[in-house]
Amino acid sequence: FWLKCLFVLKFQRDREILQLACIRPTPHRPGTIAQKEPGTMVARRCVFRCLDCSVVKEWSQSCEEYAGYITRPLTPTPLRHLWKCDQSNWESAFSQWSALQFWLGLTVAIVQAVWRILDDAPILHTAISVVVRAFVAYVFGHLGWFSVVRKGGCICCILACCECGMLLFIWGILAIVYGVLGLVDCLNVSVDCFASLCLAVVIVQAIYSIILFYMGLCSLKIWGARGSQLIEPLEVQGPHV
Repeated sequence: FWLKCLFVLKFQRDREILQLACIRPTPHRPGTIAQKEPGTMVARRCVFRCLDCSVVKEWSQSCEEYAGYITRPLTPTPLRHLWKCDQSNWESAFSQWSALQFWLGLTVAIVQAVWRILDDAPILHTAISVVVRAFVAYVFGHLGWFSVVRKGGCICCILACCECGMLLFIWGILAIVYGVLGLVDCLNVSVDCFASLCLAVVIVQAIYSIILFYMGLCSLKIWGARGSQLIEPLEVQGPHV
């Protein structure tokens, strides 16, 4: 990841460091998208937090809000309009695609589990695999939503966290690449897929890859709406519990 960041910075070294103006969101309510108010512009900067637990606490406290999207993935935009590449609120669109990613990830895990059980795979091992994949799908969706929608670009590990608008661009590119590679893989597998259940696995996996593609597109649109900046002033903060 850091090599990719350095690669971007190397080819952008001649650009002036600009401040990214973004719109301060209103307080969030569970199951809703914070609306942006004109005139509440704040300067954006990259913030590197070391030994800071506040972001982890904020993420854990957002579980109830994200659960609202999980339970209503097609609200407020119906699916027939969500596919369009022109949305009035890209944060809302990303939230819905993130929730759909969870449900499709769970569907893929279940379909693959049925296929393996019919192929005489151990039932207990297969059941554990479904639980693990469901957990990963949720964490991936929740972290992605928190990073893109709530923080406007964020990546964290155990000891450090970086908040930067450039991460919206990186997240979007990676999601699109993974989506395209997933579709290519599905096409390759479908050539040797003769059983109906095998074909069902390929179809749901292809839909999942399309969702990843649209999540990446939404992230890039959000990045573009917030100034399309790849370089921002850096601020380093110490421990904060």
